[in-house]
Amino acid sequence: MPTPSPSPWGTVQEAAAQLRVDPRTIRRQIAAGKIRAVQLGPKVIRVDMDSLVPPADPLAAHVAALVADAPPLTPEQRDKIAAILRGGANA
Repeated sequence: MPTPSPSPWGTVQEAAAQLRVDPRTIRRQIAAGKIRAVQLGPKVIRVDMDSLVPPADPLAAHVAALVADAPPLTPEQRDKIAAILRGGANA
């Protein structure tokens, strides 16, 4: 018998745990339209867990910006890096 796939809908608490934030933050994001959710009753909210995007890693964003702004390598620089990576540390 096939294993059922997990439901894409979760509670506010589950969403908060996944993003490591307070449930109030999830409720604010829902109210702002940044997280998709449905209200099933006066106190029952289900969050579309597939719509959750964790906050970007600031270090990864910084590295990406540095790489994007870096000038291209000269052929000599490429050759030197290749030699170092091959094990020729004195290159």
